[in-house]
Amino acid sequence: MSLLCVGPALLVDPPALLAAVEPGHDIVLLDPAYDRPNAATEARSPAERALVAALRAQPEAVAAAVAAPVTDTLKVVDREGLVLTTADRDAHAIAGMPVAVRTEALRVALAAHEPPWTADSVLRAVAGHGAVIAVPAPVPPAPIGPDR
Repeated sequence: MSLLCVGPALLVDPPALLAAVEPGHDIVLLDPAYDRPNAATEARSPAERALVAALRAQPEAVAAAVAAPVTDTLKVVDREGLVLTTADRDAHAIAGMPVAVRTEALRVALAAHEPPWTADSVLRAVAGHGAVIAVPAPVPPAPIGPDR
């Protein structure tokens, strides 16, 4: 088992990303610190190590993302935008980068959904195929957004 570390910019070219995945890569790590594929046998940062360890400890999970506590007030709204209630912050987290995804779940997600791809859309796509682990962020996570 080994790790492939890639930057989120490679998501704009799913065939190139999948071509970079070699037999034996069981986890793909999406991290803004990488600007090109980098086959690695060990995660470098504490966040990367925590993500990989969480996935290896929970074989049924398809992905893991660093997460920070929510500090803002969250409102539950209906389809028309009417505020229904205030959500419990303890039941929510802010997901960020890096993100670790099982290689097979990534293949399925990329085949089943249309680009454009971001770390956020990959995380949402793989979540449809299994559990995503929220790993407490050792430092504030890099944001996941439309440009990542």
